[in-house]
Amino acid sequence: MKKRKDVLKITKWVFSALMFSGCLVYGFSFTGILFALLGIGLLPIAPVEKIVNKVLPDKKILRGIIVAVVFIIGIAIAPNTAVPETPSPTPSFTATATPFVTATPTTIPTPATTATATPTATPTPVTTATATPTATPTPVATATATPKATPTPAPTPGQQADGIKVHYIDVGQGDSIFFELTFGRCMLIDAGEKEYGPTVINYIEGLGYSTIDYLVITHPHTDHMGAMQQVVENFDIGKIYMPQASNNTKTFENLLLAIQAKGESINAAKAGVNILSEEGLLIEIIAPCGTGYESLNDYSAVVKLTYGSVKFLFMGDAETTSEKEIQADLSCDIVKVGHHGSTTSSGAAFVNKTGADYAIIQVGAGNSYGHPKDTIVSRWENAGATVLRTDLEGTIVVTTDGSQYTITSKGGIKTQDVQEKTEDQQEPQASWVLNTNTKKIHYSNCRHVSSIKPENYAESALTIAELEAQGYSTCGTCKPKD
Repeated sequence: MKKRKDVLKITKWVFSALMFSGCLVYGFSFTGILFALLGIGLLPIAPVEKIVNKVLPDKKILRGIIVAVVFIIGIAIAPNTAVPETPSPTPSFTATATPFVTATPTTIPTPATTATATPTATPTPVTTATATPTATPTPVATATATPKATPTPAPTPGQQADGIKVHYIDVGQGDSIFFELTFGRCMLIDAGEKEYGPTVINYIEGLGYSTIDYLVITHPHTDHMGAMQQVVENFDIGKIYMPQASNNTKTFENLLLAIQAKGESINAAKAGVNILSEEGLLIEIIAPCGTGYESLNDYSAVVKLTYGSVKFLFMGDAETTSEKEIQADLSCDIVKVGHHGSTTSSGAAFVNKTGADYAIIQVGAGNSYGHPKDTIVSRWENAGATVLRTDLEGTIVVTTDGSQYTITSKGGIKTQDVQEKTEDQQEPQASWVLNTNTKKIHYSNCRHVSSIKPENYAESALTIAELEAQGYSTCGTCKPKD
């Protein structure tokens, strides 16, 4: 009899363990709860058996039948009550207008990019932005100007696969240049003073863009980066480029905080950095070439864009110190003149090396600095360039297919074919500034040059020895040498 009771007790322990195993398999579900109750009810423990004897009939056969029925019911409904497996997350693919894969940065100063998955081997630009017709910032004088009564929708990003557009936005006494690149990509260099934030934002949005793929902040002066905080906060940003220079101003601090708040990072802008390099299109930073400059202007990121045979140069506020350090080829068709036409920039040697056909000066009407200086305008014109100014022309737009370009502004439309040119092909031009009254020879960036009266101002490509033979002598301040 005792042996029989021991066998029964062991059997209860085994079945109780099986019931608890079922509870672990089905978790917190109806079946799991049934298994848990059966496991507890089968425990061969006196307090439990006492409770079971009160709840269930005293007949052991009937009690076994009830337990078996409950077990069978639990097994029968188990497929419908088991805890479902958590599905693995499906990767989200985002089609972008950028035909290459980039990675999303999270820390400063690592370059910022956006990770995207491309479903095909050859990415095709996807048009996603829709422009608002009334917001299109089309220059006043163009061949296709549309009356306000019947506005034409702005071009959709991705439609410049066979050409690019460069918009020199009129932001008063400051710089802001927007680029519509191939395959719907775009770039912005600078954004002007803070009050021009809405102007720049509305202009870009009016063209149909919500993302700026490449953002270049040439240097931390407010007439170039004052509105950049608003730009960063209003657009999705790809890569950000900025020189390793700082400025102890609240505007600059707020810009850095805005970049950090969006999880973006900063790539150092310096000579040798390529922003974009692919067949037919190269955007490169060719300055600053050094560090330790006395003037923040010389830290300016100087950008050169080459599309097909057409070359653009964007000087920021780079002064003659930086100009002389540049080792890259300076030849171009169109140059954005440095420092708004100040005498601190556009040295004679530099101007001659560019061989530019057009020199665009971004400057505010009636500014207190007297920019652009007459001597600088004359220097570019004497070198063969046509000078265009945003204070006179308003926003200037250059459209090119890589073999010719069209310039559109208030002054009308100018179209020009392009011939390949290099620095070596430029005709030698003036290297020295002369004061014909005092008979002094100056470097173009000498502080005395700005005080030379227009009637006494001259430039010369002769050697110093040749000029000395004509009665000239070198300036004691800048001390020019061949």
